[in-house]
Amino acid sequence: QPHGVSPAEFERWDNAYAAAMREVYRSFPDDHDVMALTVEALMMRTVRRLWNLKTGAPAPNSDVLEALEICERSIRMSDETGTTPHPAILHLHTHLLEMSTQPERGTRSAE
Repeated sequence: QPHGVSPAEFERWDNAYAAAMREVYRSFPDDHDVMALTVEALMMRTVRRLWNLKTGAPAPNSDVLEALEICERSIRMSDETGTTPHPAILHLHTHLLEMSTQPERGTRSAE
């Protein structure tokens, strides 16, 4: 541990940050920056463990479905207003889906 912080402590921080960002998102549900930060916080709780690769279901403790809903809501909002989707949302959307059973759902975001 060159940084002196245990994995358990990092996990506590990740969980606390995700919980805090959920509250911020509830307060500002249409802010694309808040959406992006919330999605990233949810992803980081189970980084590289979003999906069960054998079953295709969300991995245990993963918030991948919640994160996908936020990303896809942000993209829909942009489509409805004729604005360019938030670049971080597109980036995170691609990563959320890359190990799923439907990575093609992220094709538009990756383009």
